[in-house]
Amino acid sequence: MKRASFDNLNTDELDLSGLSSLALIFEIGEHVAPCTFEVASEIDGGFSDNFALDGLTLGEDVGTVQLVDSHDNGNRGGRSECLFVCDLSINPGAKLDINDLMLYVCGDVKDTLDGWVDDGRLFNSLSGIRVYYVGPPQDWTVVDPVCFPSTYSTYNDWLTLGKPDCWCAPYHCDGDADGATQGFQKYRVMSNDLGIVSSNWKKLIDDATLDPCADIDHKSQGFQKYRVMSNDLGIVIANWKKTDADLPGDCPRAE
Repeated sequence: MKRASFDNLNTDELDLSGLSSLALIFEIGEHVAPCTFEVASEIDGGFSDNFALDGLTLGEDVGTVQLVDSHDNGNRGGRSECLFVCDLSINPGAKLDINDLMLYVCGDVKDTLDGWVDDGRLFNSLSGIRVYYVGPPQDWTVVDPVCFPSTYSTYNDWLTLGKPDCWCAPYHCDGDADGATQGFQKYRVMSNDLGIVSSNWKKLIDDATLDPCADIDHKSQGFQKYRVMSNDLGIVIANWKKTDADLPGDCPRAE
């Protein structure tokens, strides 16, 4: 394929069973619009009867190819669909943007994919990216979009706390601990948020009762490394009774 896009409107994997023996190559051509690849596979669905592709190669200097999920191919199940490809190759001058969609590759190729992440060939234009290997019987490497970028200094804390969704909520870093507005005026930061912070006061990261949503600034504080303390309270106070219109809604913010 020369600078073209791959689309798939099918909803029956058996109708496209030939994908499992198809090696698709993106090459340089006259097509100037961004190249896209329509994903259709079910998350964790495996390489059998799941719109899996045998091979995908991005040729040298082809530019960026972006994964998209524009059509429901019958595998969403309340989530986005993904791409299963057994053999992936991204040559110099090419980039693959997972676009917040999951990617599965045959075998343990974590080192290779990590290398492509490091040099920018494999990236996520919408958030972060995480690569990990899942051993037999799956035996595949997963490229997983994450809302909390791995470049953040508190990324490991986010993982330790179980990847709490609230850390990625648009108003959390401004004191919205409960992820909801409150009162007739729809205040984003108010007593419910204060209550969550108060009930988790001076708890440590290894405390099983810690609600990570109370950790507003995503950082420990003091010699004892308390996860919830005066810095978190200060953010709640600073944004007390503010509405969505008063706040930028851009959490988590770049460091």
